[in-house]
Amino acid sequence: MTDSKPSIYISTLYFAEGLPYAIVKMMSSVFFKNLGASNDFIALATNLLTIPWTVKPLWSALVDIYSTKRRWILWCQIVLSITTAILALTPFTHFTISLSVCVFALIAVISATHDIAIDGFYLETLNKSSQALFVGVRNTAYKLAWLFGSGALVFFAGKIGEQFGVANGWAAAFAACAVIFALTFVFHSWYLPQPESKSDFQKELKLTWPVLVQVFS
Repeated sequence: MTDSKPSIYISTLYFAEGLPYAIVKMMSSVFFKNLGASNDFIALATNLLTIPWTVKPLWSALVDIYSTKRRWILWCQIVLSITTAILALTPFTHFTISLSVCVFALIAVISATHDIAIDGFYLETLNKSSQALFVGVRNTAYKLAWLFGSGALVFFAGKIGEQFGVANGWAAAFAACAVIFALTFVFHSWYLPQPESKSDFQKELKLTWPVLVQVFS
């Protein structure tokens, strides 16, 4: 599309950016508590699961070098849909906690990559004045995703759990996340502006990256 409005796609992008963090950091702690995990385990697990967001600069150059930010966003969103759908199945297994930790970790890595692509897309598609103008929009959308994940979805899981059991409650909540990511993928594949051709910086970085790898290996 050529007439995409930044007020719309910035809002949806940053909501999609904030939701995985809410799933991994906030929903997971309540999920583990409902499964009977100890407070020490929950604190350790949730802290370890946030490491990908801390170290994401380690692979941010790869997102710059290969493909476009738009494609990275779309691929990450469809993978997030698949992984949260898998997460919805973990409450019905005999090793729910260990399996769900692995899935949460995968979601964290994909989400951190998703963040890199979205933040880069934000800088590429908006000029300096527009970037400043939409700071409030992106922050609000991100915080709303946190509230939605830690509030509405946890409440939803609890209400379903009261009637049909804890496993079904969390399966429904995580399945809802999978649907949301699928819908954002469909919407963004249609609505996001098409990327420009690779910049000179990207081309230069692609040429120098193998040299850097060889030097530091």
